[in-house]
Amino acid sequence: MLILIGSAALFAILFYFIVRPKNKQKTDANYQKAVKQSQELQKAKQNAASKKKNSSFKVIEGGKK
Repeated sequence: MLILIGSAALFAILFYFIVRPKNKQKTDANYQKAVKQSQELQKAKQNAASKKKNSSFKVIEGGKK
């Protein structure tokens, strides 16, 4: 009886370690894809912010009184 329980536990542990890396790789790939997309979005925002926008205000040149 103990041999049956031990072999079932051993099989479950081996199965867990075989299946786990496959799921982790897929998650890591999706995570890396999301990180790359986020970095590109941040760069796009920084480039847009660095461009100087034309102001709608006009400078009025006045002489001293």
